[in-house]
Amino acid sequence: RQARAYTRYRRDYSGALYDAIGEVAGTGGGRRALDLGCGTGFVTASLGARGWSVAGADFSRPMLAEARAFLGRSAPLLRSRAEALALRDGSVALVTCGTAFHWFTPRPTLEEITRVLAPGGTVALFWRYPAPQAPTPKLIREVLRRFGCDIPDRQVFVHPHEPFRASALAPAPPRILRNVLRYTPAEFHGYAATTEFLRRFAGEHHAAFLDALRDELERRFPDGIEEPSEEHLFLARRP
Repeated sequence: RQARAYTRYRRDYSGALYDAIGEVAGTGGGRRALDLGCGTGFVTASLGARGWSVAGADFSRPMLAEARAFLGRSAPLLRSRAEALALRDGSVALVTCGTAFHWFTPRPTLEEITRVLAPGGTVALFWRYPAPQAPTPKLIREVLRRFGCDIPDRQVFVHPHEPFRASALAPAPPRILRNVLRYTPAEFHGYAATTEFLRRFAGEHHAAFLDALRDELERRFPDGIEEPSEEHLFLARRP
C-alpha cells in the first residue's frame, strides 16, 4: 500500500540538486551509478536521463515492483540490503541515496558505499524538508495537537548532521538548495499519508488525524498550496 502511495504522491528532487551532484561527480557519459534505497525509481530515472548507466537497489519488494512498472527495462533493479550490497568492489562512479540513508545502519552502509565506489567516485546523500516559513508544518502541528500529539515547533530532521563522520570518505561542504513545491489539497494529503514520522507521532490516531488534515487543507487552501522547501545535500568522494 505504501509503495503505491509513494508512486502517486512522492516528488522528484530539483534540477538544481542534480546539477550540484554533477559539479562534483562530473557528467554521466555512460558511467555506472547506484541509486541506493531507490524506492519507486524517480531518482534512478533522473540519473539515467543525465547519462548515467544506473542501477536501483532497495530491500522492499513492493517498492521494486513499483520501480519496475515506472522504469520498464531502462535500468536494472537489485533487491539488496544497504549494509550488504550485491555489487563488486569499485564498480560504480556514483552512489546516490535520496531520503533513505536514515533507514540504514550507518557504519556498515558507509563501508559498503566506500567498497563499491571506484577510487575518486562520489556519494550523494540528500533529504528534502519544508522550509521554516512553510505553512504546512504549522498546519500539521495544529491538527496533531487536537489528538494530544505534540511535536516540536522546530524543524524535525531525520538526517545526521555529519553523515560521513568516521568513514573513509572525504566530504565536501554540505549544501542547502531552496525551491518551491506546489500541491493540490489532495496531493499534499496523499504525501502526508506516506510520511512515517507523522504515523509514529499520531499513533492510534493516525487515521483520524489524516481525516482532519484533509478537511483543513480543503478549507484553507482550496486553490492549492505553495510549500517553500529545502534540499539538504551531502557529498563525499572516495580518495
